[in-house]
Formats: sequence, structure tokens, C-alpha cells
Amino acid sequence: MATASIILGGGTKGKRFAMPNTRIMIHQPLGGASGQAIDVEIQAREMMHKKENVTRIIAESTGRSFEQMKIASSHLCLFQIELTYP
Repeated sequence: MATASIILGGGTKGKRFAMPNTRIMIHQPLGGASGQAIDVEIQAREMMHKKENVTRIIAESTGRSFEQMKIASSHLCLFQIELTYP
């Protein structure tokens, strides 16, 4: 998952800002597992554990359901910034 999306989502609702034309990206975790088969398996399990945690954090901080965020993060997903003016 893109770290910036976690940081932005963690901001106070109503005070999250981004520049016009900004797109926020979420995606599958990236990794480069290598080594013996058991090492690759351990790394894959750890990556899936982290993915679940990050998905939960983003869902909680954005008011979306875990399932919505799980689907959104199953592929590259870009969110366009909604412009609001005071």
C-alpha cells in the first residue's frame, strides 16, 4: 500500500488536504522475497499480515468498510481529490 495514503487517511476528517489534481494511490504491497522456500513462505505470510493491518487502518480512518478497501486495494486504485471550498 502507498504510505502516503495511510498518512493522509490518518489526518483529522475535514482537515485532510491535497493539491488540486492530486490522485491518491493504493495498491498491493510490493516485495522481493528470495531465499529458501520456507523463507519465501514466511515473507509472504508477513506481507499478507501487513496488508490486512494497513487495509484495516485505511478503512477505519476513511469511514469505508474493510471489504470496500480490500476490493479497492486488490489492484492499482487511484482516488481523485474532491475539491471543496469553505
